Amino acid sequence: MDNVKKSDFGKGWNVFFEDYTGNDIWLKTSSSKYKIGQKVRYWVEGGVDESFPAQASAKEIEIIKEQGQY
Repeated sequence: MDNVKKSDFGKGWNVFFEDYTGNDIWLKTSSSKYKIGQKVRYWVEGGVDESFPAQASAKEIEIIKEQGQY
């Protein structure tokens, strides 16, 4: 289960996105510029497969922090 609290409901993503750590997801993308360990914000195209880890096709990916910038 993700670490979203009931008190977070209704808040905009920009309030807590830098500290959010949710379940793993495998994003399918045509780019190879992304690395494991980067913090990203992503949008999916279509649905999310409920396997573990979840899988989806990335519509857009935005790098929030490069790997090692913690």
